[in-house]
Amino acid sequence: MKRVVVFLVIGPLLVAIASFASLRSDWLFTIDLFLSISTASILVGLVDGYLARVLAVVPRVPLMAAVGAIVAWPLANAFVFTGLGGMLTRTILLKALTPGLLAAFALPSAVYVGVCSLLANDWGDRR
Repeated sequence: MKRVVVFLVIGPLLVAIASFASLRSDWLFTIDLFLSISTASILVGLVDGYLARVLAVVPRVPLMAAVGAIVAWPLANAFVFTGLGGMLTRTILLKALTPGLLAAFALPSAVYVGVCSLLANDWGDRR
């Protein structure tokens, strides 16, 4: 149960708050980032729950951070072009997703997934 709360509630809210608190962030970008990371956290939380039984925490955290960054790229593409930010893209930007914009989705997702994997680890279970 702790894994579900960490991956689906605490993590996306912390990322949205950090994104909105930064001076360069727009509220539409914050909503897109929250939606893409919330969607990615469903998949990544399932993978982390499976790998928690197989791997120790030290190799699992960087692996989960890589998985989080990889999952965020197509979700960012889908949300920016067809989701809430699609309206912003069509009216203001009118250009394709650049690697810098995709990295703006992938890097927070990687950090978020790594931290959530650490927080959701069962530290009391010594096998």
